[in-house]
Amino acid sequence: MSDIKVHITDHALLRYLECVEGIDVEVLRKRLKKRVNTILGTGLEGPSAVCFDGIRCVIRDGRVVTIFSQNAPRRGHYPSGKSK
Repeated sequence: MSDIKVHITDHALLRYLECVEGIDVEVLRKRLKKRVNTILGTGLEGPSAVCFDGIRCVIRDGRVVTIFSQNAPRRGHYPSGKSK
């Protein structure tokens, strides 16, 4: 057996979740959009992130571009001398 290493793209993983695992990502997208829009209210001017249920949704140009746990260290910042 050869030691072939491949990269799984985000698109491929998303399609796997939809086709194999049966996850309806559009339902999740609508649920997340509703939650973020409820927190933002009518204005999108200013906020760069919204937080709820222990997660932080980072917003750029009116789009949620990433989501991470509020308890996770920020990229490049690790607790007391620990590194990735």
